[in-house]
Amino acid sequence: QLFAFASRWHGARPASAAASLVELEPGEFDARADGTLCDPRLVKRRLHNLCALVVQLLEISQPNECTQLLDRPAAGAAPADDAGSFEALVRAAVLSRYEHRLSARRTFNAIQAQHTSLRLAECEWATAAHEPVSLRSYAEAAEEMGEREWVQQGFEWCAERSSEFFFDGGWRRMALRPDRLPKWHAPYAAGRGYADPTRACFEARVAASREPPPAEWQRRRLRLCDVGSCYNPFAEPKYASLFEVTALDLWPQREGVLRCDFLDVHLEPEDGSPTGATPETASATAAGTASPITLSTYTAADGTEMPAAASLRCGSFDVVVLSLVLSYLPSAHQRTEMVRRARSLLRVPTAAEPHRAGLLLLVDAPSVSRPNMYGRTKRPDSALSQWLCAAEAVGLRFVRHEVLAHNAHALAFQTVPGPTPPAGAAELLPMPVRHELIAPKPVEQPTVE
Repeated sequence: QLFAFASRWHGARPASAAASLVELEPGEFDARADGTLCDPRLVKRRLHNLCALVVQLLEISQPNECTQLLDRPAAGAAPADDAGSFEALVRAAVLSRYEHRLSARRTFNAIQAQHTSLRLAECEWATAAHEPVSLRSYAEAAEEMGEREWVQQGFEWCAERSSEFFFDGGWRRMALRPDRLPKWHAPYAAGRGYADPTRACFEARVAASREPPPAEWQRRRLRLCDVGSCYNPFAEPKYASLFEVTALDLWPQREGVLRCDFLDVHLEPEDGSPTGATPETASATAAGTASPITLSTYTAADGTEMPAAASLRCGSFDVVVLSLVLSYLPSAHQRTEMVRRARSLLRVPTAAEPHRAGLLLLVDAPSVSRPNMYGRTKRPDSALSQWLCAAEAVGLRFVRHEVLAHNAHALAFQTVPGPTPPAGAAELLPMPVRHELIAPKPVEQPTVE
């Protein structure tokens, strides 16, 4: 089928009976006078599908056949219309698909093994966060995963939402619609209300809707903290004018990423000064221009040294991004603790400064909360509703939810006036994922007659 398809690619009509095995779509192989096809996109799509089918069949039926096919020497130099060039083209396409399939399988196995070991409590989090072998393999797999189109779409979504909220009047529009909620969350938001400082802040935003924010807040570089950023995707040139990035990860893969266990890093108070601070440093801290991090050096168990973040300053960031991070954590309470810590790093608005808000952006896999695949609403199940309740319990307010490619979930929250609840507070709520809410099926015991 592949050879017949490659022959028709150049307008030739193969004489073999095998050509009848290729099911043609209407107009797919209509040739022009010069013998070329009308739409090359159909050719590319058809060849891609057939290569995927060949690889799947060979791996299932005859695994060794792939190696024999790909190692066979190609035909010698031949004209462009010779069958040998078509055979070489088909062999290269199958090889590319086969290598892509193996790479995707290695990536999936490495990520799945790390997740499974954490969920089965084979090791404590304090041990897992410092184990170099598994962290290195997971970081390599995560970097490969980050190159996929749907993951890149999540990064672009974060940049768009940040620009819209801070520079295109998003913080004002949210004050005009403070009760905005997704329809699928309405049954869980019966007791949702406003604290007095939050109401005063929203009223101040509405009153200042025609007034521009201070000059230092107009078209500035936003301070972004990217948690779980093994290869620092926001360091790309297209984000350079928008973000001043602080990238954190358990095992950095590229230069510029700081080693940090976000669940254990020290958080300095917003109005405090680091130990040994000079008067100049103290004034910069009060003005909000001081560095939000304190650097140190981390030495792993295998002797690897890397720059690390010893502490982070509360209220120093405009945006915090958690992309494919929360589903990595093994428990619902650890996810809540990570969101609580992220909220403490964000700036908090007041009635006097209603524009001084922070934005928390969450992007995670579809396994967190499966959307409804049988309707057009893409309505998630109750797991995502519990995430909204838990986020608002730590001092955040819902802004937006979108379903991206591959049914990935993207959530945006803004900070509201008030302090961040302390760790272990009674008002903190768990953030479960879908598989944690599904009750295991009872095992039927055999009856003894």
